[in-house]
Amino acid sequence: MHRKLHGLLLLAFLTSALTAFADEEPPPPPPPPPPPTEETGAAVEAPSSSSGGDWAIRGSEGLLDRGTTHVRHSMLSFFFGFPFGGSYGSYGYYGVFSVGLGARFYIPIVSEGFLPMLNDSFGIEFGADTGFVIGGYGYGLGFALTMPAVAARWNFHLFSRLEAYAKLGIGVGLFFGSYVVPYPVVIANVGVIFKLNKVVSLRAEIGSPAIKIGIGLAF
Repeated sequence: MHRKLHGLLLLAFLTSALTAFADEEPPPPPPPPPPPTEETGAAVEAPSSSSGGDWAIRGSEGLLDRGTTHVRHSMLSFFFGFPFGGSYGSYGYYGVFSVGLGARFYIPIVSEGFLPMLNDSFGIEFGADTGFVIGGYGYGLGFALTMPAVAARWNFHLFSRLEAYAKLGIGVGLFFGSYVVPYPVVIANVGVIFKLNKVVSLRAEIGSPAIKIGIGLAF
């Protein structure tokens, strides 16, 4: 009898313990670890801009920029010039003083130029020059016209706003003074183009037949 009572008490105790254990909630998960206070890896630098600004020789449109296809524009230019030695009158020392006005139209031909390591281009420039010559030795005032004037122009795009060029060509001139004199005009210039914006540029060049300053309109 005692054994039976002891067995019943033991069974009741185990049943009560199992029921209490089943009713208990599971413990909450451990909290996440705190964020690190110090960086363990090397700092990653932000990529720098490839353009480099308007005056970067390796930037976009700079002299060493060969990574993109460049767009070259035609340009209409107007000049005011001082011809060398009265060259608009072809007489050399007979022209004591002369000034002139000119116009040029540039057409790009080779967009990527001839030197693979440089940002260069090539094109044709043509137009006309007029000159007013104060002559010497009794020749008085004369008028000169050079038309057509055609030259090949090789451009070096130094920066996005500045390019330099060399050009070589020939023109046919007429001097109207006491009589009309035809003469050949050799065109050999070096010059620079400074871009004020995408349309308007300032130009300057020196050589034969004149020292010139002017303005260019790109389109």
